[in-house]
Amino acid sequence: MSDTKFTPGPWELWPLEDSVSVRIFAGTHYVGSIGNSDDEPSQTRANGHLIAAAPDMYEALKKVFALLFDETHPDIVISRNDLRDLISKAEGEV
Repeated sequence: MSDTKFTPGPWELWPLEDSVSVRIFAGTHYVGSIGNSDDEPSQTRANGHLIAAAPDMYEALKKVFALLFDETHPDIVISRNDLRDLISKAEGEV
């Protein structure tokens, strides 16, 4: 698998007060923003949570792939709770 080109995580969501937009940051590094006047604020926040969870989900997916298909990495460990936590993060519950 190739090296990543995206901004390393973790990413976090910064909702803007009185706005339908949210911003996504990696520490103090601005990653991007989403939302427009046609979106419901709750939908924009949900989209933001999913996007902010992307780097963590990417890392987990690489581990799952290695566990399922690549026998050269027996030291990789990912638990059911790790995956459940990532889903919760993507859903904005963490």
